[in-house]
This record gives sequence, C-alpha cells and structure tokens, in this order.
Amino acid sequence: MGRAKAAGLLRRDFVLEDFSLALMANEGIRAESPALRLAATRRFAALMIQAFRAERAPTPLPPPVRLPLSREGVARLDRS
Repeated sequence: MGRAKAAGLLRRDFVLEDFSLALMANEGIRAESPALRLAATRRFAALMIQAFRAERAPTPLPPPVRLPLSREGVARLDRS
C-alpha cells in the first residue's frame, strides 16, 4: 500500500479499512444466478479500483447488471 501511494497510484487518504469495506460490500451482492453475481462483482470491483486510484482515469466500466432490490432497499429509495 505504501509503495502504491508513493508511486502516485493509490489515493493518499486510502487506508486498509477502505479495502475491508469494499470486501464486505462485495459479499453483500445478491443475484438470481452465479453468473449475474459474478457480473455484478466485476462491475463493483471496477468501481472500487477507480475510486481508490490517485488519478481518475476514464476507464470504461463493465456493463451494469440488473439486481433485485430487497424490500427494505426499495423502501429506502422511496423515502429519499
């Protein structure tokens, strides 16, 4: 992590807990099939890699994946 920061590749404010949060968030991805979960995981990983970079390179993301929302998730979206 230190070498990546020193090389200007990783955000200076990145900490190990950020990586842990990304892993936990990835574990929360639910999909109707293993193939959809894998596609969603790939997109999420690409988003996280871009977010952790020191410079924002306009790298195309993998295609979006339609995932079912839980009832609680839909209710939260309705309230906002």
